[in-house]
Order: sequence, then C-alpha cells, then structure tokens
Amino acid sequence: MMTTYKPSDYELLRRRCAELKESGWKQTKIAQALGLTEGWVSRTLKKYQQDGQAGLA
Repeated sequence: MMTTYKPSDYELLRRRCAELKESGWKQTKIAQALGLTEGWVSRTLKKYQQDGQAGLA
C-alpha cells in the first residue's frame, strides 16, 4: 500500500531510509515500513551512497 506524503516530508523520508539501511534493514522492508516503492528507496540509497548526507537533502 502506498502512502501519500507532502513534498516537505521527503527529506525526512530519505534520512529515515538511510538510517534503516545502516541499521541492517533490507530495501524491501524499508519500502514496506514507510509506504514507499522499492524503486524510490533504491534511488534514495544509491544517491546517499554516492553523496553522503548531502544526497538526502
């Protein structure tokens, strides 16, 4: 199930994705927990891996 978020929520979601990944969560579980697509989570984590915290802004 997809959750509807406001544009202002996405930076917080990107940061939460990174936190959960660093805690050992799999991308599929992160997507399910936050109500996002696996593709969105994957792109977010790739950008975080490339750019660090700046990639989450």
